[in-house]
Amino acid sequence: MSTNTSPSIDSENPFNNSFYFSPENGGPLVPGPLGPFVILINGGAEKTNSSLVDLSLNAESEPTLEMIIFENDFFSTATWQPYQSSTTYQFIDTSDGVKTIYVKFRITVDSAFRESEIYNTTITKSTKAPTLVDPSILINNGSPFTRESTVTLLFNVLDDPTEMQIVNEIDYNPLTFDSLVWISYQQELSWILSSGNGNKRVYARFKDEVGNTTIFTSAAIVYNQDLPRAPVITTPTRGSVVNQRVIRVEGTAEPGALVTVTVRPLR
Repeated sequence: MSTNTSPSIDSENPFNNSFYFSPENGGPLVPGPLGPFVILINGGAEKTNSSLVDLSLNAESEPTLEMIIFENDFFSTATWQPYQSSTTYQFIDTSDGVKTIYVKFRITVDSAFRESEIYNTTITKSTKAPTLVDPSILINNGSPFTRESTVTLLFNVLDDPTEMQIVNEIDYNPLTFDSLVWISYQQELSWILSSGNGNKRVYARFKDEVGNTTIFTSAAIVYNQDLPRAPVITTPTRGSVVNQRVIRVEGTAEPGALVTVTVRPLR
């Protein structure tokens, strides 16, 4: 193979200022398209859940500029096409994981092709929805009853959920799921139960930044606004130790409130 000395810089035609070996000519280093070129997948996103992606390419356009795109760097089944600043690419390998796009450019100079080096960029494909931990929802930290319609929801969802939908059982309808509002994911949220005493169930589902969505999960609590408030015990104080046969219990409670006293012997 012949060798080539360093060529001079052509300030008039910048496309002649990058030099690469051209196998198609079987010869020495020859002028090629000017780089570097900028390639973005889905606008520079880090993740996607689809094998079809959008490509943005930023190159200095030239009448004979062409490009070739593939998911390996030997472009096994790809063909050259006219340069476009935006296009789509369908990955042949549809499995999850890191995906790489390889792009090469060429121009025609004196009836010969001049190729650029190979450029590449990556994106991670994931079709896995966030993970629901059992239980994924707790109402008032798992309490079975409430006398207040406003409750606290606690969520336990792994793998980076970003948004969630929440709905009371009375409004839970598969035909209207798409119309439910997505809100930012948070581990704790104040929520208002539907009106009227009875068993109340709250449903929620979650999705990540690329739209992978869980199924709906739910939790229930009995709402009864007529329940007496929890008693307040003032004597003995919480955590105190009483060393006597007769124990005096004092406090306040509403009529109908149930107070359970359990006595455990010291060990």
